[in-house]
Amino acid sequence: MTEQAGTLTVEARASRHIVGRVVRGSGLRDAFRSLVEEHRLRTAWVSAIGAFEWIELTEYNQTDRRYEEARRFERCELLSMQGNLSERDGERFWHRHATVSLRENGRDVTYGGHVVDGLVFALELRIDCFDELELRRANDDATGLQL
Repeated sequence: MTEQAGTLTVEARASRHIVGRVVRGSGLRDAFRSLVEEHRLRTAWVSAIGAFEWIELTEYNQTDRRYEEARRFERCELLSMQGNLSERDGERFWHRHATVSLRENGRDVTYGGHVVDGLVFALELRIDCFDELELRRANDDATGLQL
Protein backbone atom coordinates (compact mmCIF):
# COMPACT_ATOMS: atom_id res chain seq x y z
CA MET A 1 0.00 0.00 0.00
CA THR A 2 1.41 3.39 -0.96
CA GLU A 3 0.43 6.67 0.62
CA GLN A 4 0.84 9.86 -1.34
CA ALA A 5 -1.03 13.13 -1.88
CA GLY A 6 -3.97 12.13 0.31
CA THR A 7 -4.46 8.63 -1.09
CA LEU A 8 -3.76 5.06 -0.02
CA THR A 9 -3.49 2.76 -3.05
CA VAL A 10 -2.24 -0.58 -4.25
CA GLU A 11 -1.89 -1.73 -7.83
CA ALA A 12 -3.66 -5.01 -8.60
CA ARG A 13 -4.94 -6.95 -11.57
CA ALA A 14 -8.20 -8.88 -11.63
CA SER A 15 -7.42 -12.58 -11.70
CA ARG A 16 -10.94 -13.83 -12.48
CA HIS A 17 -14.32 -12.47 -13.51
CA ILE A 18 -17.60 -14.03 -12.42
CA VAL A 19 -20.73 -13.15 -14.34
CA GLY A 20 -24.14 -14.43 -13.36
CA ARG A 21 -27.45 -13.78 -11.72
CA VAL A 22 -29.18 -14.29 -8.41
CA VAL A 23 -32.50 -16.12 -8.77
CA ARG A 24 -35.83 -14.61 -7.82
CA GLY A 25 -36.80 -15.02 -4.18
CA SER A 26 -33.21 -15.24 -2.92
CA GLY A 27 -32.12 -13.21 0.05
CA LEU A 28 -29.33 -10.86 -0.99
CA ARG A 29 -27.17 -11.37 2.10
CA ASP A 30 -27.38 -15.17 1.84
CA ALA A 31 -26.75 -15.16 -1.92
CA PHE A 32 -23.59 -13.12 -1.50
CA ARG A 33 -22.41 -15.39 1.32
CA SER A 34 -22.90 -18.35 -1.01
CA LEU A 35 -20.90 -16.64 -3.76
CA VAL A 36 -17.95 -16.29 -1.38
CA GLU A 37 -18.04 -19.99 -0.55
CA GLU A 38 -18.81 -21.30 -4.05
CA HIS A 39 -16.08 -19.31 -5.79
CA ARG A 40 -13.67 -19.08 -2.82
CA LEU A 41 -13.71 -15.29 -3.04
CA ARG A 42 -11.18 -13.37 -1.01
CA THR A 43 -11.04 -9.82 -2.35
CA ALA A 44 -13.43 -8.64 -5.06
CA TRP A 45 -15.42 -5.80 -6.59
CA VAL A 46 -19.07 -6.27 -7.57
CA SER A 47 -21.43 -4.36 -9.82
CA ALA A 48 -25.06 -5.32 -10.42
CA ILE A 49 -28.37 -4.26 -11.94
CA GLY A 50 -31.88 -5.66 -11.58
CA ALA A 51 -34.85 -5.31 -9.27
CA PHE A 52 -35.87 -6.12 -5.70
CA GLU A 53 -39.10 -7.27 -4.13
CA TRP A 54 -37.73 -5.27 -1.19
CA ILE A 55 -34.39 -3.79 -0.19
CA GLU A 56 -33.15 -2.18 3.03
CA LEU A 57 -30.78 0.76 2.76
CA THR A 58 -29.10 2.86 5.40
CA GLU A 59 -26.64 5.71 5.52
CA TYR A 60 -23.80 6.66 7.80
CA ASN A 61 -24.43 9.71 9.95
CA GLN A 62 -21.08 11.50 9.79
CA THR A 63 -21.84 13.74 12.77
CA ASP A 64 -23.02 11.01 15.15
CA ARG A 65 -20.66 8.40 13.65
CA ARG A 66 -23.32 5.72 13.39
CA TYR A 67 -25.53 4.14 10.77
CA GLU A 68 -29.11 5.41 10.62
CA GLU A 69 -32.04 3.05 10.98
CA ALA A 70 -32.47 1.13 7.73
CA ARG A 71 -35.31 2.10 5.38
CA ARG A 72 -37.16 -0.58 3.45
CA PHE A 73 -38.19 0.00 -0.17
CA GLU A 74 -40.70 -2.33 -1.84
CA ARG A 75 -40.79 -3.42 -5.51
CA CYS A 76 -38.01 -1.24 -6.85
CA GLU A 77 -35.60 -1.17 -9.76
CA LEU A 78 -31.92 -1.53 -8.97
CA LEU A 79 -30.27 1.18 -11.05
CA SER A 80 -26.80 0.36 -9.79
CA MET A 81 -25.08 -1.57 -7.04
CA GLN A 82 -21.37 -1.27 -6.43
CA GLY A 83 -19.32 -2.77 -3.67
CA ASN A 84 -16.34 -4.71 -2.56
CA LEU A 85 -15.40 -7.78 -0.58
CA SER A 86 -12.69 -7.60 2.06
CA GLU A 87 -11.81 -9.09 5.43
CA ARG A 88 -13.30 -7.57 8.59
CA ASP A 89 -12.71 -9.05 12.03
CA GLY A 90 -11.51 -12.33 10.51
CA GLU A 91 -14.57 -12.79 8.26
CA ARG A 92 -15.38 -11.98 4.63
CA PHE A 93 -17.35 -8.72 4.49
CA TRP A 94 -19.37 -7.34 1.57
CA HIS A 95 -19.63 -3.54 1.54
CA ARG A 96 -22.25 -2.52 -1.04
CA HIS A 97 -24.05 0.67 -2.01
CA ALA A 98 -27.14 0.81 -4.20
CA THR A 99 -29.29 3.27 -6.08
CA VAL A 100 -32.92 2.22 -6.54
CA SER A 101 -35.96 3.78 -8.15
CA LEU A 102 -39.65 3.30 -7.56
CA ARG A 103 -42.97 5.05 -8.11
CA GLU A 104 -44.40 7.05 -5.20
CA ASN A 105 -47.59 9.08 -5.55
CA GLY A 106 -47.41 8.92 -9.33
CA ARG A 107 -43.78 10.08 -9.48
CA ASP A 108 -40.56 8.16 -10.07
CA VAL A 109 -38.21 8.69 -7.14
CA THR A 110 -34.65 7.57 -6.51
CA TYR A 111 -33.03 6.50 -3.26
CA GLY A 112 -29.55 5.33 -2.43
CA GLY A 113 -27.40 4.14 0.41
CA HIS A 114 -25.56 1.31 2.08
CA VAL A 115 -27.17 -2.09 1.41
CA VAL A 116 -28.36 -3.97 4.50
CA ASP A 117 -30.32 -6.80 2.83
CA GLY A 118 -32.97 -7.45 0.23
CA LEU A 119 -35.18 -9.99 -1.48
CA VAL A 120 -34.23 -10.39 -5.13
CA PHE A 121 -36.72 -10.10 -7.98
CA ALA A 122 -34.00 -10.18 -10.66
CA LEU A 123 -30.29 -9.50 -10.24
CA GLU A 124 -27.50 -9.67 -12.82
CA LEU A 125 -23.97 -9.22 -11.55
CA ARG A 126 -20.31 -9.11 -12.40
CA ILE A 127 -17.64 -9.83 -9.83
CA ASP A 128 -14.00 -8.94 -10.47
CA CYS A 129 -11.80 -11.12 -8.26
CA PHE A 130 -8.42 -10.07 -6.92
CA ASP A 131 -7.10 -13.41 -5.65
CA GLU A 132 -3.57 -12.18 -4.92
CA LEU A 133 -4.77 -9.21 -2.87
CA GLU A 134 -5.93 -9.26 0.74
CA LEU A 135 -7.82 -6.16 1.83
CA ARG A 136 -8.43 -5.92 5.59
CA ARG A 137 -10.71 -3.38 7.17
CA ALA A 138 -9.43 -1.48 10.19
CA ASN A 139 -10.79 1.34 12.32
CA ASP A 140 -10.24 4.76 10.80
CA ASP A 141 -10.11 7.46 13.49
CA ALA A 142 -10.78 10.27 11.01
CA THR A 143 -14.21 8.87 9.99
CA GLY A 144 -15.20 6.39 12.69
CA LEU A 145 -15.59 3.73 10.00
CA GLN A 146 -13.82 0.46 9.37
CA LEU A 147 -12.04 1.19 6.07
